[in-house]
Amino acid sequence: MSTTTNKITIGKGVPYVGTFTITYKISHLPYDLTGKTLFFTVKELTDYEETDSSALIQKDVSSHTDAVNGVTVVSLNKTETDVEVGIYKWDIKIYGQESSGEALDDFNTSTGECEVKYVVTQRRA
Repeated sequence: MSTTTNKITIGKGVPYVGTFTITYKISHLPYDLTGKTLFFTVKELTDYEETDSSALIQKDVSSHTDAVNGVTVVSLNKTETDVEVGIYKWDIKIYGQESSGEALDDFNTSTGECEVKYVVTQRRA
């Protein structure tokens, strides 16, 4: 499976909303997300830890914008995006089971680069 976006940019301490369309890698047809939970994670480039305990950002998404057509939204608040400026890696994983009985455990749906940028303008008035 894949998404339509591989590089994302987030402003440090600024809410982020990213729309992702999950599709099959070969056919590019939408993957039905009905009843599925997606796990969005951002980590340091050198973090290969088997747990997510040192992840900079973690978000679980179980309510999807258009589940049948593979469309979901990852929304992060300003506290969740308040990480050091830099280049990181991100991925989305799906855990659960297909209606056919196929297990999706540890199935990496998409991965890419996440750039957290410093926001220049800080004044509010």
